[in-house]
Parts: sequence; C-alpha cells; structure tokens
Amino acid sequence: MFQSEISAFLEEHELSDEARAALETLLESLVSRATTGAETFFLDDDDVQVVGPTSSPAQRYEDLEVIGVGGMAQVRRVRDKELDRSVAMKIIKTELLGSPGAVARFMAEARTTAMLQHPSIVPVYDIGQLPDGRLFFTMKEVKGRTLASVIREVHGVSSEGWRSTASGWTLRRLVDAVHKVSSAMAAAHSGSVVHRDLKPDNVMVGEYGEVLVVDWGLARRLEGGGKAGALVAGTPAYMPPEQARGEDIEPRSDVYSIGAILFEVLAGYPPFEGTDHSDVLAKVIQGPPRELPRGRSLPEELVGICRRAMAREAQDRYEHAGEMAAELTAWLDGARKRALALEIVERAAELGPEVEELREQAAYMREDAAETLALIEAWEGEEQKAPGWELEDQAARLERTAAVKELESTRLFHAAFTHFPDLPEAHEALAERYRRSHQRSEEAREHERALAMEQLLRQHAEALPETHPARVAHFAYLRGHGALTLVTDPPGADVLVHRYQLHHRRLVPVFVRRLGPTPVTRVSLPMGSYLLLIRREGHAEVRYPVLLGRQEHWDGVAPGTRETAVIRLPADGELGVRDCYVPGGWFLCGGDDDASEALARRRLWCPPLVVRRFPVTVKSYIAFLNDLVRSGRTEEAERWAIRDRSHSKGKVGEPILARNPKGRYHVKPDADGSLWGLSWPVLMVDRHSAAAYCRWYAARKEQPWRLPWELEWEKAARGVDGRFYPWGDVLDPAWCLMRDSHQGRPSPSPVDSWSVDESVYGVRGMGGNTRDWCEDIFVKDRDDLSGHDVALATMSRGRAGKARHVTRGGHFLGGLRQARVASRFATSTTLRSNQVGFRMVRAFE
Repeated sequence: MFQSEISAFLEEHELSDEARAALETLLESLVSRATTGAETFFLDDDDVQVVGPTSSPAQRYEDLEVIGVGGMAQVRRVRDKELDRSVAMKIIKTELLGSPGAVARFMAEARTTAMLQHPSIVPVYDIGQLPDGRLFFTMKEVKGRTLASVIREVHGVSSEGWRSTASGWTLRRLVDAVHKVSSAMAAAHSGSVVHRDLKPDNVMVGEYGEVLVVDWGLARRLEGGGKAGALVAGTPAYMPPEQARGEDIEPRSDVYSIGAILFEVLAGYPPFEGTDHSDVLAKVIQGPPRELPRGRSLPEELVGICRRAMAREAQDRYEHAGEMAAELTAWLDGARKRALALEIVERAAELGPEVEELREQAAYMREDAAETLALIEAWEGEEQKAPGWELEDQAARLERTAAVKELESTRLFHAAFTHFPDLPEAHEALAERYRRSHQRSEEAREHERALAMEQLLRQHAEALPETHPARVAHFAYLRGHGALTLVTDPPGADVLVHRYQLHHRRLVPVFVRRLGPTPVTRVSLPMGSYLLLIRREGHAEVRYPVLLGRQEHWDGVAPGTRETAVIRLPADGELGVRDCYVPGGWFLCGGDDDASEALARRRLWCPPLVVRRFPVTVKSYIAFLNDLVRSGRTEEAERWAIRDRSHSKGKVGEPILARNPKGRYHVKPDADGSLWGLSWPVLMVDRHSAAAYCRWYAARKEQPWRLPWELEWEKAARGVDGRFYPWGDVLDPAWCLMRDSHQGRPSPSPVDSWSVDESVYGVRGMGGNTRDWCEDIFVKDRDDLSGHDVALATMSRGRAGKARHVTRGGHFLGGLRQARVASRFATSTTLRSNQVGFRMVRAFE
C-alpha cells in the first residue's frame, strides 16, 4: 500500500544492508497493523523485532498526564504497572501514521537512543503500539529544566554573569554541564551516531544534578567515511556552517554545536541571532559568530576551547566530542587555577578594612554635622549652616568611596571564582562579609535586606567543605539558638515561656514550653523575642520579656558585675492593683529612624521599677486639688488647677476645673464647650503641676512616686526587643487613640478604653491618648549614655531651672510618627497642652 513511499524513504537515507532490510520489514509490518494493536514491539541489542502479544500497553501502563507536545509526537507521564515506576511515553501523532518517513524517523529515534549507553543519554525501556494504532516508546522521565533556562538565570544575576544564583549555579557548574554533553556525544560518536540538533534547549538538567542530552529525532548513523548525508535540519543558531549549507556532516559538526552551547554559557546569548530562521541561517553560512563580551573576566582556556570547537572549517575543530571533553576536564580540574584565585582573594580581602574605616569616618563626620547643625536655629542663614553642610558632604563622599571599594572587592572575589569556582578562601571571606551585613540589617529591623543577606551567607557557607570550621560556625549562627539563665528571689518559681509571633500584624505571645523551677541555667532556646511569665505562690506574677539574639546567652548580668542579677518577685499585696512591675535588665532603646528625635540605638541596663498602668486621670487630679483645699493649702490648689491656655500674653486662661460653693473642685465645660470625662487622662497640666501631684501622692502613700525618666518610660513602653510600638512594628489606627482613630470630632478617651495599646508589662496608653511628662531636660542626643547603665544619678543633672523637658508618647491628635515609642519631644515646662498629661513611676527596691 505504501511501498512506493517506503522505497523513496529508504533511498533518501543511507543505511547498511542489514539495517535497510530490518527497517523495511518493520515499516511494512507497522503499516499493516496500524489499527490492530495485537503486537508489541521491543528493542533488543541487535535490532527492532516484532514479537507476539504480551500484556497490552493499556494493561501495563496507566496514563497520568501530558508532559509536552512536539511536531511529531506527544510525551506523556505514565506509570509502568509491572515495574511500579513513573516513565515518559513518547507517542507518534495519529496523522503521521500514514507517513512511512515519519514512522521511520520516529522508530529510528527510539532505536538510536536505545543503543547509546551513557549517563547523560536518556535510556529507552520499550517500544510498542497502542490499541488505536499509534506507535510509542517509553524512556526515563527527566524531571528538571533546560540548560537554556539555567544560562538565563546565571546571566540575569548581574552584569558580570558569574555570580552564584539562588539555586547554586555558577560558571563552573555550567561548564561542567557542557563537559557532560561532550562526554555523552563522545559515546554517541564512538557508536557512529551524530545528533545534528545540539542546543541548550535540548539539554536537560535534572533534579539531582544530572545532565541529559535529549531529542534525538534528527540523529543519523554514520556510514562509510564517517559522514552522514546532507539535510538542512536543526536550529540555525547552533548549526555548523556545513550543515547550514546542506553538506555532509560528521562528528566535528556536533563539536561545533557543543562549542556554540559553550559560547552561550560564556556570553549569555547565542553566537548568532536574527529576525527569523532564514536570517540566522544566512548569518551562519556567512560567519563568523558574534564577539564574546568584553570587559568580563572570561577564562582564556574556555575562550580557546570555544573558538577551536566553532572553527569555520571542520578540520580545524576537535576531531570528535571526546577530545573537547578532555579539554574541558583539564580546565575543570586545573590545580594551577587555585594559586591565581588565591592572589585575587588576597587583593579583595585587603579592601575590607579600608571599607570599614571609611564608613566609620563617615559616621563620625555625620555625628559632628548633626551636632553642628543642632546649634543653629532653622531661621538662620546658609553662612551659619555651611560648616555643617560641608561635614555632611564630606561624609557622603567617604560613603561613596567606601561603596566603590566594596564593589571592587566583590568583583575581585567573583573574578577569583572564575579561576577556581570552589575556592574555600573566597567563600569564607564572602560568607563573613554577608554575615556582618546580616547582623547590621537585623539590628536595624530591615527585614527584607536581612533575608537577602541570609541567603547569600547560606550560599557561601554551603560552598565550604562540611567540616570547615567557618561553615560550622556560620550554620550555628544561622540556626540562631541561644541560651537563657534566670535567677529569682525567692527561688522555685515556675517559668512559662511564650514566644512573640505575628498575628494580624501585631506581636502576640504564644506559649512554647514550661522551664520548670528557678534557677534555670543555660536553657537552649531558638533566637527570638520572648515573654516569660514567672509564677510562685504568695507572689505577684512577673512579666519578664527576653530578647535572645543569635547564639546569645541572656544571663541578666548587669554592667560592672559578674553574677546574674536576681529578679525579685513582689510579694502579694506589695503592688497596687494598678501597678505594673518592670523587672531590671537589658533593653534596646532608640534606633528608630522614623521616630521624632530618636536616640541612637543602644543596649542599656535599667534598674527595676513600678509604673502605674494608666496615666493620672481627671478624677485623681481633682482628688489632689480637693485634698489641698481640705488641708488649708488653697493657694497651692489654685496654682495647680487646670486651666485653658490664654490667648492674651501674660494672662492665665479660664479654669476647666471650677469650685462649688463648698470649695470642692468639679469639671466644667472648657472653652470649646467640651465636658471632660472623669476617667480621661488629665491634660492641660504643666510639668510643675505634674511634679506637685507626684509629691502629694508619694507623701500619702509613703512611697517614692515621681515622673519617669525618659529611658524608664521607653523601656516600660517597648519592652526589651526594640519594637516600634508597644504592640509591635506596625500601627493601625484601631489599636491606639490617635488622629486617624476618630469618626467625628477628636477627643481623649477613658484611660482603660484601648486594650491593644498595652506594653509587654501591661502598661496602657503609651502609643496614644496622651503624651507624658518626663523628668529629663531635653538633650538632642544623650552624651551621658556612653556606658550601658541607665543610672538615675547620671540623669539628674540640671533638673531645675531649664526651659524645656522631655515628653514622650502619642496622643489623640497625633500621627504615625508621634505614636512611635522612640519619639522624643522638647516641651516648655510651663506649657499647658491638651496633648500632654503624665503618669507616675517609682523605684522597686
């Protein structure tokens, strides 16, 4: 039926007599049985044979899904029930069954692939016919991606092209892949087979690093003279000139194509590109290929291998792929590369200290600039500001120089990798660099940059030998486990560990484990922010936050001492119902660039204290004034009474708290007609009035109540982990009383009405509602904090007679910046503001 077509196909293809007879028999048999499905065809070591029926394909194979579709066939994933494994089944398209040429090419691909035994050539398992007449053969399923996609990934990382990718691909790995292609084709050439369509898209990189040459549909057997007949088929960009001209091909033709793949590995683009297929084909015939990119550290040996493989004349190329594989092996294993790479690493490492010194100088210069400009009023002219600006410009120049040197150092490191890709010294140096960058990013709470630095650190640490000390140290750092030591008075307290985790953008404590009775010594915990609940019968529960840094031992040793500080547990009744205990210990202050006048980031020690849960309320302040009246101190009561601000200079405003006929104070409408709530925080009090209330309350309770020092306030608001708000790092107006929290006219709220606005110690209202007076005189930056101890003696200087004191906290008219608990505000001591109130603290001895 198809005898004439079969004869024409056999005349077109040069085959041995044995192969010609076998293929002719097979084609006639396949065509005659195209619809029966009665036989299965298998490949043995000699030839394709028709054998009797065994288990049918429908019985043996379970169809799973389509993997891909090509011009001639469809590839599906199937399960081989007999061997219980997943394989790929390539099935000829139905419309091609009537074409003996297509059938022959399909069967020839199966036979050619099956006869080639090599780790980088996909093995064929069996061949047969489906019940609907379509021919198929099964082979190992290749799970992975094409070499083309890997090349794009590597060259997409940077303009240098050699930086390691997130998946671990480097120049060396790419060259090794080309080497494996060469090795596979060496095996094919030794079996007198040429591929004729080698390109990055026909090389698969498997899940486990295997490299496989696929798509042997155009492969040809070489006959006498070691050449195959002419046929212009393949992909022009990787095609040797003789193939593009339709001339005979030989193993050197495949060598050219491997050289074209190596060209793309080095350059990031193919050797020829054009507007269409014909345009590229014409360029290949005319030659030569495009130049390799300049200004890049291309290894000369690889460039030489590429040029020889892609020589225009076939006789100038490697004779077969085995010769090229040997050259690539020499490059991959060249010990002489190590010495050159070490030289480059040494030059790169020398730049590191220079970069650090330049940045340190720039930081000092910026501090000097800030101090210089802080002494100049905003309204003063540029002549006065010019010295400060010049310092800022000098700092910027130093930072730019440091950045350039760091880039040069990085370039050198990566240049070393092109000579010796797995050089441990280079990986070690880069891992140390990225670790320092990661530490800085983590401290600054730059989460995205910290994640990027962590990935780079991990990548270079993984490149080191498993037993390398630096690798072990870096992975211990990345693991991040630390240790906790805790001593209480009395001992025997139960400790419940809660780890802070994000929930709806807030940090909430989640129970982790029970540590058992105190004291606890060097208990291992993953790095992170924790809240420890310490409980003992007869004592108040203590909330003790802990920030466990990477590999850090949180031992509570105060500065200047060697022993772990003892956390005293308040006895029942020792704290009032509205008292919050803040245990002594370390905390992070400042370091928030988005806060107003925030201090520099420091780790400080703060002694234990008790903080009132809420600000002083209107009701409590009225009680203070009325007690003064009852005690015959009416003049003082009038002095401290709350008044509106006067619109006339030198005059006091109208009272907000009025006296009834019996002389008792009560609330009256203010100038805006608002009637203050008794549970509102008291407002419109200057610092002197707030201090007077504290003295009165301390005398009544016989306890040393006072206004907080600003760093005591900050610790009570932030806890110990440097969070930006009492509840975490993100602000939502529903969580504290601020400018955007109101539906209508803004006004203060009762002090207990915003439950989310609560610190780790249970202190409320530090993110909104009202700002608090502090004891401190406002200083731009705290020069008294050169040490680590927040000793009260260092904060008492100049307490009286100064114009501006510190106020802290957000308020009901404030915005995002004001609510950040690192924010500091300079406020005149005589100012009566509807935004400022106060709360009290006392030392806990």
